Amino acid sequence: GPMPEILGDAGRYFNPEVVSTVVDAVVELVENESLRAKLAQNAWSKAHAYSWEGCAEQTFCFLAQIARGGYHNGKRLHV
Repeated sequence: GPMPEILGDAGRYFNPEVVSTVVDAVVELVENESLRAKLAQNAWSKAHAYSWEGCAEQTFCFLAQIARGGYHNGKRLHV
């Protein structure tokens, strides 16, 4: 899924279909204050890489490429 790309090392991952992994992740964060602080700081820093302005700019650039019949990552874009 997209979480490693978005969250990176700023969180704890678990298998949502295995209850024990969810419990382990939550307990670890509750009990480990320094880990919690580190992950919170990493998440805060990562969040600054995203903005509505940046998202809009990338979206409209991509749509303009499609309208011009351009390419993206070496592949011809089609509507």
